[in-house]
Amino acid sequence: MNWEQAIPVLQKLKIPVIPFGIGAQSPAHSEIPLSEETKTVLKILADKCASVGIRGFYTAEVLNKIGIQNIDIIGCPTLYRFNNPTLQIALPPLEKIETIGYTLRREVDQSYSISIENYMQVQREMIFELGDRFNLTLIAQGEREEKVIFYKQQEKISQAIDNLVFLKWFKDENDPLLDLYLNRMFYSEIVSDYDDFTRKLDLVLGYRLHGNLMALANQTPAIYCSYDSRTREFADTYKIPCYDVDSKQKFVLEDYYRQDLFNQFNQSYQHYYRAMSEFLTKNGMSHKMQLQVA
Repeated sequence: MNWEQAIPVLQKLKIPVIPFGIGAQSPAHSEIPLSEETKTVLKILADKCASVGIRGFYTAEVLNKIGIQNIDIIGCPTLYRFNNPTLQIALPPLEKIETIGYTLRREVDQSYSISIENYMQVQREMIFELGDRFNLTLIAQGEREEKVIFYKQQEKISQAIDNLVFLKWFKDENDPLLDLYLNRMFYSEIVSDYDDFTRKLDLVLGYRLHGNLMALANQTPAIYCSYDSRTREFADTYKIPCYDVDSKQKFVLEDYYRQDLFNQFNQSYQHYYRAMSEFLTKNGMSHKMQLQVA
């Protein structure tokens, strides 16, 4: 990217600059071609803090290759939004699951997916299959056409539908996905509304990293769909059950809805909660996170 005046500004600063959750981004776990400008910015940031907070091991590899060693894996602060050091996910029996949320992510480019066609197709298939099995709500997070349809902006809905057909997300103007958009979609401009909504659900899954994370923060089980390095890294860090969209294997809910898998998340969460607390302390930041988890 073009960092514009970032380098001269950062060089002049006399106060700490603390990177808070850096994550490397590529379609797959591969070498990332960083520009010299980007490397310079990252090195300046690393020199201005005790430790750089990063999301996972892949990002650690990327930074280590350019000589940045003062790093701490802390995951993402969204998961600690309620400052709960003992958060645990306990699964009810699958036969008792009724209401689920699917975190929709339609917009994508080559920096996120090695196959946009597959990315779209797998997401659609999951939505329809889960919709046939459960009381499903699509959870949107800001894409323009979704907002138009959610808010029932009549003068713009036809154009929004035409756009979704043009983008090959809808097959045509009578696509059955439209019915879900019109009647089974949730969206809000208020972050806490997502907390309130996900707490009412039995299960959340889908393509949105932070959408799924909001569910876990509210102790609602969530299953990830990975399609890029960022999502895979995040699921690997927290040991969150995760379906690989590019694996060519059909998604089977029973393969991921398992308490033994979520027990790994429960353990990992406590580890990284402590890591976040220690990271803040190391960087001289006041906080209310507990240093020890019983």
